[in-house]
Amino acid sequence: MKHLALTIFLLTSFYPVYAQDVVIEATENEDIILDFSGFEDETAPEITFTQTSGGTYNHTDFDASTGKMTFNFSADDIYDFDFFQESGDCKSTTSVRFVVKAKSEPIPENPAPQNSEISLIVPNIFTPDNNGVNDYFHVKYSEKPQQFAIRIYDRNGKEVFSSTDPDFKWDGSNCNPGTYFYIVNYRDIKTDKTQSGSLSMLNKKR
Repeated sequence: MKHLALTIFLLTSFYPVYAQDVVIEATENEDIILDFSGFEDETAPEITFTQTSGGTYNHTDFDASTGKMTFNFSADDIYDFDFFQESGDCKSTTSVRFVVKAKSEPIPENPAPQNSEISLIVPNIFTPDNNGVNDYFHVKYSEKPQQFAIRIYDRNGKEVFSSTDPDFKWDGSNCNPGTYFYIVNYRDIKTDKTQSGSLSMLNKKR
C-alpha cells in the first residue's frame, strides 16, 4: 500500500503532505483545496473518500484534469476522512483530519479615552467697551458638554440673560456695569452638574 501525496492549499498558503494521519487546522466557511499527486496510474487518476467522523460539509468533486478537490465546513467540529486511489491491485491511501474552528469576531478598536469630568473655566470680569479685548462674557471648557444652559441674574434676582448654546457670548446688552450672578447647568459625561458664581461688568461703553 502506498500513501498518496497531498498538497494542501489554505487561502493563499500551501504545504506538501506525504504521510498518513494529516491534521489540517481551518476556519469555518473557509475553502480548503486538496491537490493530490503520486498516483499509480497518472493517465487515469480517480480519488474516492469516506468520511469517518464529523458533521456535514460541502465539497467539489475530484477534478481529474487538475488533481484537485475543495472542501468547506460551515461549523466548528473535527472531520475525519480516508482518501483512496486504486490502480489494479494497489490501493494508495491518505487519512486526513480537519480541525475546524469558528470564526472569531473582530476586536473593536478602543474608543478614544474621554475625560472623567468636564471642567468649566468661567471669568469673573468682562469689559464690554468695544476695544476688542474681553468684550464678552463666555465660558470655556476642557471638553464641550452635550447639554448646557446658563442663566444670568442681577443683584435683585431678575434674569437678564439665558442661553442653551455652549458657545454663547453675552455683551451685557440693556444692563448697567455692576455685579451679576450666573448659574450653569451642564451634563458631564453621564452626570448632570451645576456651577454658579458671580461676575462683574466693568467699563461698559455708553
